[in-house]
Amino acid sequence: MKRSTFLRAAPLIVSMLSDPARAAETGVTDSSVLLGQTVAMSGPLGEFGRDIASGAKACLERINAAGGIHGRKLSLVTLDDQYKTDVAVQNITRLIQGEKVFSLLSVMGTAISLEAVRQAEAVGVPLFAPWTGVQVVRQPPRRHVFNVRASYKDEILKIVAHLKTIGTRKVAVVFFESSFSNELQSILDEMAHWPAKPVSISTIRPDGQDVDRVVNATAKAQPEAIILLTAGKTTVDFIKAYNAPSKGTQYYALSIMGTNASVQALGQDGVGVIVSSVVPFPWASGVPIVKEYQDAMQKIGVGEFSFTSLESYINTRVLVEAIRRAGKDLTRAKLVAAAESMRPLQLGGFEVGYGTANRSGSRYVDLNIISSGGRFMK
Repeated sequence: MKRSTFLRAAPLIVSMLSDPARAAETGVTDSSVLLGQTVAMSGPLGEFGRDIASGAKACLERINAAGGIHGRKLSLVTLDDQYKTDVAVQNITRLIQGEKVFSLLSVMGTAISLEAVRQAEAVGVPLFAPWTGVQVVRQPPRRHVFNVRASYKDEILKIVAHLKTIGTRKVAVVFFESSFSNELQSILDEMAHWPAKPVSISTIRPDGQDVDRVVNATAKAQPEAIILLTAGKTTVDFIKAYNAPSKGTQYYALSIMGTNASVQALGQDGVGVIVSSVVPFPWASGVPIVKEYQDAMQKIGVGEFSFTSLESYINTRVLVEAIRRAGKDLTRAKLVAAAESMRPLQLGGFEVGYGTANRSGSRYVDLNIISSGGRFMK
């Protein structure tokens, strides 16, 4: 288990352990607020997790450089789970019970997010921006959980609306049955309004061992477009295998494929692939929140931008604003109440809003395409 701590110095640790005047709320002192997250800093999804960590770091360093919030500096403990659920379970327990963080932030992945929700709700720890779009994290609304990103259902509705607009009717779907069954139903329901239905629906294993079978089954239907409710290497392998005998099919992938690593892995097979995004275009400096993010990233020495680090920056800004609104006498209960009152929160081109019965902050979805130069384009 690896650990990376941003903005946290040894004198601060000593102060937190020995200061008798420390505030009664867990994770809060007169001079600090301690946050925690578990992400994959190493392993096959290490780039994804490191982008999450750098986006959060850029935001917190910017806030602390301006004096923090109500005189308190914000620090973040980041633990490496290698994208292994069993390791993440231990990390979340350590963050809550050992590190005694005030709030959790941007835990990564569906299974890990569900575990974070379970532990956070059990002991009343706020959890902001779990990194998944599944409905089960959103419905029913949970008191201590605040989603920021749009759901996978929102992404699918955007893709299907686009297909309807351009008149593409021969649509195939390939999906992870264990992860995206509800999202498949969203496609079926939305296409039924045309009316239309997929020409082919195929499940594929997350480890990609049955790629050839799924490619052959899908190709028989001769689709014009394929919606991929998949992630990681399996998506890359499917596109490459499908392109081998015949190119020209249009692919649509969810935001979880919107990483620089995915583009590089696809190579020329990625040209023309459309990927949904749940934050503004990270290279659009004319958008205020993007310009703020770019400046903050450069100040920590990171010049390569990404959808992932921008989303993490925005997630952190949302939590920071909730802490600000909670006031000087900071408690978890006041943080929850403050977050519920953000109806809406304007972040310079990105809007978030919550309520007592609403824990889905944003429904922002856009579509981007991979260019021949191996970069995303709007």
